[in-house]
Amino acid sequence: NRTTGAERPLCLCVSREWGAPEDYVEMVAEAGWNGWFAVWRPEADLRLAARGASVRAAAARLAWDGEWFDDNALRGGDGALRRAGHPTETGQYYAFYFGAADPAARPALWERLCAEFGPSRDAARTWPDIPPSNAIVGAYLRLELLLRDGRAEQCLRECRGFFAPMARLTGTLWENLSPEASLDHGFASSAAWLIRRACDATAG
Repeated sequence: NRTTGAERPLCLCVSREWGAPEDYVEMVAEAGWNGWFAVWRPEADLRLAARGASVRAAAARLAWDGEWFDDNALRGGDGALRRAGHPTETGQYYAFYFGAADPAARPALWERLCAEFGPSRDAARTWPDIPPSNAIVGAYLRLELLLRDGRAEQCLRECRGFFAPMARLTGTLWENLSPEASLDHGFASSAAWLIRRACDATAG
């Protein structure tokens, strides 16, 4: 964690989410750490890969509150980092996607995410304290994780849940899950690749 002069620190963070996680980058963002160090591959630089794995593991330990991965930590007057109490849906997907967690190590969290989150979740009633994911990047991380875990049929159902309302309304796929910002977004073409792979997996 480096500082700019004596004021605010720079956050070690890559593209996070159009939504609540944007608000939780003060001081140290664990989800950002996990994504940042995922780009350091062993074949590129063994030293950096080892450092990345070490930081990812430390971030995962700090972020885990016994039920969720928190999105960020704050440094107290004593210099110690402490969780800020901001778990989000997307933060959980970052942890699983980039190896800070896996379904075998965190089965209760993973099953909770699979069963109680996704496009059919009513965030006002189901885990209302956990801000929901937006399309970019939470929904895409979720769908990729479902495929990775062999849940191709669930991935297809959720692709319909996320993307069919967009297609019906405008004939396009959007930047957000609601009709704001770009309503014909290039990144949303990822949906086609997800659907193709899920169809191949269910056919096989």
